Amino acid sequence: MVPNPVKNWRFTITASLTMSNYSYYNRNPANVDISDCVYRAISTATGLDYDATARLLNYVAKERNCDKLCVCCYNQVLKSMFGYKRYTCKNEETVNDIARRHSDKKVIIRIHQHLTVSVYGEIKDTWDCGDKYVDCYWIVE
Repeated sequence: MVPNPVKNWRFTITASLTMSNYSYYNRNPANVDISDCVYRAISTATGLDYDATARLLNYVAKERNCDKLCVCCYNQVLKSMFGYKRYTCKNEETVNDIARRHSDKKVIIRIHQHLTVSVYGEIKDTWDCGDKYVDCYWIVE
């Protein structure tokens, strides 16, 4: 028996508001599970090669004497080199909220100790962080 879409419309709307639009994606060329979320997120959003992203962050970290995985370092890359504006969240917005709001863009999203990416509303990462609260994000334009 085929379900009646009109009869089940409430479930469809509720499900679309609460479910994460997540898909597993590991941009690491070796496909290993390591602490490289900054490389993965930036390279996925910008289209820059993973290894080139790693070299760029290593260079900036050395020049600025900072940790390449620290927000102070990669914010410098995103702001000064790519020209992306940093937006701060103040209202307990989740990764899912930001991904939905900017479903027509690529967005680099920072949560506590992790960087992820939304590509046209789809969260692409090695784990589903859709329900985590965002502290800041950058829209790739």
